Amino acid sequence: MLNNKEIQSLNLTRRHFEFIACTLGEISNGASREEVLTDTCMRLRDTHPRFDEVRFRARVNEVHQQCWEDDGPIFEKGV
Repeated sequence: MLNNKEIQSLNLTRRHFEFIACTLGEISNGASREEVLTDTCMRLRDTHPRFDEVRFRARVNEVHQQCWEDDGPIFEKGV
């Protein structure tokens, strides 16, 4: 596990946060997704002073809705 200094030195960008949100949004089980999302948000708070947890959670939920609205993520459909 990274210490606070290492976490702060990651220099994560918006694209990193977007990638993480998209990855979490693909988790099908709601309880598992929420557990991983909560843990991830706790870790991401220390990575950037402007990290917006509300916005990040909204993006994860948006991705989840888009991903699962047609019975499964795109990658499972062979697209």
